[in-house]
Amino acid sequence: MSFLEVATDLKARYLKRAALKNQLAEVDYTIGQRKIILAPADGWPGKNDGERKLSEAKGLSTDEPLLKAQAEYRQIEAALLVLQAEIDGLEDERRALEWQVRQDLTTNLARVEPAYADRNTNLEQSAVDNATQAALDNRAIAGNGGKPGPIRFTPNPAQPKPVRLVYSPPPPPDDLPF
Repeated sequence: MSFLEVATDLKARYLKRAALKNQLAEVDYTIGQRKIILAPADGWPGKNDGERKLSEAKGLSTDEPLLKAQAEYRQIEAALLVLQAEIDGLEDERRALEWQVRQDLTTNLARVEPAYADRNTNLEQSAVDNATQAALDNRAIAGNGGKPGPIRFTPNPAQPKPVRLVYSPPPPPDDLPF
Protein backbone atom coordinates (compact mmCIF):
# COMPACT_ATOMS: atom_id res chain seq x y z
CA MET A 1 0.00 0.00 0.00
CA SER A 2 1.28 3.49 -0.77
CA PHE A 3 1.24 6.55 1.45
CA LEU A 4 -1.69 7.97 -0.49
CA GLU A 5 -3.77 4.81 -0.17
CA VAL A 6 -3.08 4.58 3.57
CA ALA A 7 -3.93 8.26 4.04
CA THR A 8 -7.16 7.88 2.06
CA ASP A 9 -8.19 4.81 4.06
CA LEU A 10 -7.36 6.53 7.33
CA LYS A 11 -9.38 9.60 6.37
CA ALA A 12 -12.43 7.48 5.56
CA ARG A 13 -12.13 5.58 8.83
CA TYR A 14 -11.61 8.76 10.87
CA LEU A 15 -14.79 10.18 9.36
CA LYS A 16 -16.68 6.95 10.06
CA ARG A 17 -15.40 6.94 13.65
CA ALA A 18 -16.62 10.52 14.14
CA ALA A 19 -20.06 9.58 12.76
CA LEU A 20 -20.26 6.54 15.05
CA LYS A 21 -19.27 8.62 18.08
CA ASN A 22 -22.01 11.08 17.18
CA GLN A 23 -24.54 8.24 16.90
CA LEU A 24 -23.34 6.86 20.24
CA ALA A 25 -23.90 10.24 21.90
CA GLU A 26 -27.40 10.48 20.41
CA VAL A 27 -28.34 6.98 21.60
CA ASP A 28 -26.90 7.72 25.04
CA TYR A 29 -29.04 10.86 25.20
CA THR A 30 -32.10 8.84 24.13
CA ILE A 31 -31.43 6.27 26.87
CA GLY A 32 -31.10 9.03 29.47
CA GLN A 33 -34.31 10.72 28.34
CA ARG A 34 -36.18 7.42 28.32
CA LYS A 35 -35.04 6.70 31.89
CA ILE A 36 -36.32 10.13 32.98
CA ILE A 37 -39.69 9.52 31.30
CA LEU A 38 -40.07 6.10 32.91
CA ALA A 39 -39.11 7.22 36.42
CA PRO A 40 -42.11 7.59 38.76
CA ALA A 41 -42.80 11.09 40.07
CA ASP A 42 -42.15 9.94 43.65
CA GLY A 43 -38.97 8.08 42.66
CA TRP A 44 -38.44 4.39 42.49
CA PRO A 45 -40.09 2.51 45.42
CA GLY A 46 -37.98 0.82 48.06
CA LYS A 47 -36.79 1.20 51.63
CA ASN A 48 -33.10 1.57 50.86
CA ASP A 49 -30.81 2.23 47.91
CA GLY A 50 -30.53 -1.46 46.97
CA GLU A 51 -34.31 -1.94 46.80
CA ARG A 52 -34.73 1.28 44.81
CA LYS A 53 -32.10 0.17 42.27
CA LEU A 54 -33.78 -3.23 41.98
CA SER A 55 -37.22 -1.67 41.37
CA GLU A 56 -35.66 0.71 38.81
CA ALA A 57 -34.05 -2.20 36.97
CA LYS A 58 -37.37 -4.09 36.96
CA GLY A 59 -39.27 -1.02 35.73
CA LEU A 60 -36.78 -0.27 32.94
CA SER A 61 -36.47 -3.90 31.82
CA THR A 62 -40.02 -3.95 30.45
CA ASP A 63 -39.75 -0.83 28.28
CA GLU A 64 -39.26 -1.92 24.65
CA PRO A 65 -37.92 1.44 23.26
CA LEU A 66 -35.33 1.58 26.05
CA LEU A 67 -34.21 -1.99 25.42
CA LYS A 68 -33.84 -1.26 21.69
CA ALA A 69 -31.81 1.89 22.43
CA GLN A 70 -29.54 -0.04 24.81
CA ALA A 71 -29.02 -2.78 22.20
CA GLU A 72 -28.20 -0.12 19.59
CA TYR A 73 -25.74 1.47 22.02
CA ARG A 74 -23.92 -1.84 22.51
CA GLN A 75 -23.91 -2.44 18.74
CA ILE A 76 -22.36 0.98 18.05
CA GLU A 77 -19.77 0.40 20.78
CA ALA A 78 -18.78 -2.90 19.15
CA ALA A 79 -18.52 -1.24 15.73
CA LEU A 80 -16.32 1.47 17.25
CA LEU A 81 -13.98 -1.15 18.71
CA VAL A 82 -13.60 -2.89 15.35
CA LEU A 83 -13.09 0.42 13.58
CA GLN A 84 -10.45 1.49 16.11
CA ALA A 85 -8.58 -1.77 15.51
CA GLU A 86 -8.61 -1.06 11.74
CA ILE A 87 -7.36 2.48 12.36
CA ASP A 88 -4.56 1.20 14.59
CA GLY A 89 -3.50 -1.26 11.88
CA LEU A 90 -3.44 1.43 9.20
CA GLU A 91 -1.48 3.79 11.46
CA ASP A 92 1.05 1.01 12.07
CA GLU A 93 1.33 0.46 8.32
CA ARG A 94 1.84 4.20 7.77
CA ARG A 95 4.61 4.25 10.37
CA ALA A 96 6.26 1.26 8.67
CA LEU A 97 6.20 3.13 5.35
CA GLU A 98 7.70 6.21 7.00
CA TRP A 99 10.49 4.12 8.54
CA GLN A 100 11.17 2.51 5.16
CA VAL A 101 11.69 5.96 3.63
CA ARG A 102 14.03 6.85 6.50
CA GLN A 103 15.96 3.63 5.98
CA ASP A 104 16.25 4.32 2.24
CA LEU A 105 17.40 7.85 3.01
CA THR A 106 20.04 6.57 5.43
CA THR A 107 21.24 3.99 2.91
CA ASN A 108 21.51 6.60 0.18
CA LEU A 109 23.23 9.12 2.44
CA ALA A 110 25.84 6.48 3.26
CA ARG A 111 26.56 6.07 -0.46
CA VAL A 112 27.09 9.79 -1.16
CA GLU A 113 30.66 10.56 -2.14
CA PRO A 114 32.06 13.57 -0.31
CA ALA A 115 33.70 14.95 -3.48
CA TYR A 116 33.33 18.54 -2.37
CA ALA A 117 33.88 18.16 1.36
CA ASP A 118 37.05 20.30 1.34
CA ARG A 119 35.30 23.34 -0.13
CA ASN A 120 33.75 25.98 2.09
CA THR A 121 30.20 25.77 0.70
CA ASN A 122 26.91 24.67 2.08
CA LEU A 123 26.83 21.14 0.63
CA GLU A 124 24.86 19.40 3.33
CA GLN A 125 21.53 20.49 1.90
CA SER A 126 22.53 19.42 -1.60
CA ALA A 127 23.56 16.00 -0.30
CA VAL A 128 20.31 15.59 1.59
CA ASP A 129 18.27 16.73 -1.43
CA ASN A 130 20.03 14.30 -3.75
CA ALA A 131 19.85 11.39 -1.30
CA THR A 132 16.19 12.08 -0.59
CA GLN A 133 15.42 12.09 -4.28
CA ALA A 134 17.28 8.81 -4.73
CA ALA A 135 15.49 7.26 -1.74
CA LEU A 136 12.09 8.23 -3.07
CA ASP A 137 12.94 7.44 -6.68
CA ASN A 138 14.56 4.01 -6.79
CA ARG A 139 15.51 4.42 -10.44
CA ALA A 140 19.03 5.24 -9.25
CA ILE A 141 19.41 1.63 -8.13
CA ALA A 142 17.44 0.11 -11.01
CA GLY A 143 19.59 1.97 -13.57
CA ASN A 144 22.73 0.37 -12.14
CA GLY A 145 21.63 -3.21 -12.74
CA GLY A 146 19.88 -3.35 -9.38
CA LYS A 147 23.14 -2.72 -7.51
CA PRO A 148 23.49 0.37 -5.36
CA GLY A 149 26.41 2.55 -6.32
CA PRO A 150 27.76 5.91 -5.26
CA ILE A 151 25.60 8.96 -5.83
CA ARG A 152 27.50 11.88 -7.30
CA PHE A 153 26.25 15.37 -6.79
CA THR A 154 27.23 18.92 -7.50
CA PRO A 155 26.81 21.81 -5.10
CA ASN A 156 23.70 23.87 -5.51
CA PRO A 157 24.81 27.20 -7.01
CA ALA A 158 21.55 28.84 -5.93
CA GLN A 159 22.45 28.42 -2.27
CA PRO A 160 24.32 31.39 -0.82
CA LYS A 161 27.62 30.89 0.90
CA PRO A 162 27.49 31.05 4.69
CA VAL A 163 27.88 34.56 6.05
CA ARG A 164 29.25 35.35 9.48
CA LEU A 165 27.14 37.96 11.22
CA VAL A 166 28.80 40.18 13.80
CA TYR A 167 26.77 42.32 16.15
CA SER A 168 27.89 45.88 16.73
CA PRO A 169 25.72 48.08 18.98
CA PRO A 170 24.45 51.37 17.54
CA PRO A 171 26.29 54.53 18.64
CA PRO A 172 24.64 56.54 21.42
CA PRO A 173 22.64 59.60 20.36
CA ASP A 174 24.34 62.97 20.67
CA ASP A 175 21.37 64.84 22.12
CA LEU A 176 20.81 63.11 25.45
CA PRO A 177 18.47 65.03 27.80
CA PHE A 178 20.76 64.64 30.82
